[in-house]
Amino acid sequence: MFYQQLIAFGLLLASAAAWLPLMKKRTPEPAEIRTGIPKAVVGLAVVMLGLVGAGAVAFFVTSLLTPIEEDAFFPIVAIIVLFLFLSWMLAVSVRREDEALVGETVVVRRVFKKEKRISVDRIRFIEANPQFIFFYDDSRRVLFQASSMTLRLPELIQAIAKRERYRTIDLTQLGGERIACQNTTESPDGTSTPAASEEVVARLGRDYRNRIPKMLKDAKIAAWAAALLQISAIVVLISMTGNLFYLIFLPMAAVTGGTVYEATKKKTKVEGMSDHDLGLLYGHLDRRVVGSYRARTKQSYVSTWILGPLLLIMGVLVGFFSFTSAPPDIAGLESVTGAFAGYAENSDGDVFVFLEGDDTVYRISDLYADGVYAEIRAIARPGDPVALGIERRFEGTYDGDDATIGVTYLLSIKGLEVLEAEEVLAADRANQRLGTIMGAAMTAVGAMTVLVGVWILANRRRAEGRETIRL
Repeated sequence: MFYQQLIAFGLLLASAAAWLPLMKKRTPEPAEIRTGIPKAVVGLAVVMLGLVGAGAVAFFVTSLLTPIEEDAFFPIVAIIVLFLFLSWMLAVSVRREDEALVGETVVVRRVFKKEKRISVDRIRFIEANPQFIFFYDDSRRVLFQASSMTLRLPELIQAIAKRERYRTIDLTQLGGERIACQNTTESPDGTSTPAASEEVVARLGRDYRNRIPKMLKDAKIAAWAAALLQISAIVVLISMTGNLFYLIFLPMAAVTGGTVYEATKKKTKVEGMSDHDLGLLYGHLDRRVVGSYRARTKQSYVSTWILGPLLLIMGVLVGFFSFTSAPPDIAGLESVTGAFAGYAENSDGDVFVFLEGDDTVYRISDLYADGVYAEIRAIARPGDPVALGIERRFEGTYDGDDATIGVTYLLSIKGLEVLEAEEVLAADRANQRLGTIMGAAMTAVGAMTVLVGVWILANRRRAEGRETIRL
């Protein structure tokens, strides 16, 4: 099993090398404004690198102490490689992605891409959705894009908007939010209308300032809800599998909650800004502004029509297969007898029984093995007569080696029933019931998600009727 130690050592070296992007110093070009990655994202990169490093160390030490079953070895390698890649990409983006305003030029740096230098004169439209900000030229071609969570991005947009041709924020275009536009807005018939007055923009800014306490309160509730949702999912996974490995994802719940809160908090840092400046930057969030409902609900609307049907389909399939799955055919099991040679239990809770002179490894699934290992240990001795009921044999692996596996449902030792038919059928019914409940829950959540999408669509006309301010 030397290859296991070699692969584990390679992962350990790779996890250490993934820290290099964060540790490497750089001297950026002097700029009027330079954007940055939010602290929550930097923290996420550090946490992910730390978790991957700890996992790689534990994996390497385990491989040195004992061979790891191939059924478990390669999935663990795949998980570590996946998180290693994600954490490395995040660390690289933290250090090598930003936008800077240098004179009349916007300098854009991206991972794996050549640095872009774009003249401010070429930027004619700026649009946004909840995730990204897009910068366009006259022909509506994307010059570059940036994450909406990017630090100092509003300052960069404001600096660009103060240049000639730019004035305020607009949401009139369907399919996106326009954050900067020309002094006039174009109507569908091709005519131009004046943008909102300075007094209206200042009033929107003043109203936004008054909403900040409620925004922070709602952000805290959303952050706690996101964190508790992840914690609940982890608890459910552990209770269903009995595997404490999922505890490794607990820090992610805190990071997720912090990220959700940070996304709103950065929009509440308005010290030193006038009501007019606030209106320019955030007036588009007001419900009275034309186009605001479509902009505010676009992401939710798209998500509901993706997640809703997906959850519905998954719920129906899980519920159907759980409800229609047949219990083990106890009457049709093959009887096997022999002398007891040994037993074992793996980390998943499966119990294995070995007979003298028999190369087959008889496996009892963890679904039916509750208390079996302890009872075997209490009563079984080498040479004791054993009777087994098996469904089938197949070629698999045990302890990293090729082996013939016997799927076992019944076990008796010295005439004492260790695993009997009633226990197997009861466990199977409980598992079927759990699957049916999960399927029903997923179906219900999917249906509710679709209903939310329907409500967003049905409420659109009424909401747009209240939109009277054109920025």
